[in-house]
Amino acid sequence: MDSLIVEVDGFTWNIDDRGDGPAVVMCHGFPGLGYSYRHQFAPLVDAGYRAVAPDMPGYGRTGRPREAEEYTNVAVADRLVRLLDVLGIDSAVVVGHDFGAPVAWTTALRHPDRVAGPADTAITTYGRIRPRDADISTCCTPLPSCRGIGSPTTNSPITRPSSPAPDSAEACPGIAPTTRTGRRPYEGAKVQVPTLFVAGDRDPVITMSGPSALERMRDFVPDLRGVHLLEGAGHFVQMERRDEVNELLLSFVSGIRIPTRTAEQHFHRRSST
Repeated sequence: MDSLIVEVDGFTWNIDDRGDGPAVVMCHGFPGLGYSYRHQFAPLVDAGYRAVAPDMPGYGRTGRPREAEEYTNVAVADRLVRLLDVLGIDSAVVVGHDFGAPVAWTTALRHPDRVAGPADTAITTYGRIRPRDADISTCCTPLPSCRGIGSPTTNSPITRPSSPAPDSAEACPGIAPTTRTGRRPYEGAKVQVPTLFVAGDRDPVITMSGPSALERMRDFVPDLRGVHLLEGAGHFVQMERRDEVNELLLSFVSGIRIPTRTAEQHFHRRSST
């Protein structure tokens, strides 16, 4: 997969960005990279969408903030929105898997004008988030064995890395998770945009959450357009059952409006960064 290095406010993102049209931004979890969505690119692009999959902060070639607070869902959601600014994306469907799912939920709650709809896998939301100013429930520590590779070679915000991409998402996950008990913003808030949820019925995360989690999710997502548990599938459902996931995702994105920018507006935003 071809990748780009994007500089945003001094922070380095490694992304795969293909196609034109309404944007679908895909956020991976642990362990993973943007490469985790390799099976979703061709169907999205062929259907007329712009598909974007970054290595998330702390993973792969993307930068590794030193402070744990920079890995909270709020911090990552805000950083993701700044990336969308540089890419000229006003609104997108945000797909999230594993740790990427709470980022998608949080971005939809915190920046509802930027998220046309979250499409999440593995991790539900059902309002267990308190309205406080920090979230340290999930923090990540960079692994020294997976130092970033590739760096910008010009002053342009977007350049291509000189070194090849890892062959698989498992080759360099980039972070180790640490779970903490902490404060969470937005408890009780409702996701007010169309939402899709897909998971494997053998996903251990779904098992740990319990069947009531899916029902509670419905209370906090009024426009929940589908809850799909794919029989026999495990945690990495977008890879295990790519065809079914792609069909569900395309059906979802085709049914909602995703605002897009004109070519002239896109050029102005990109040239002004």
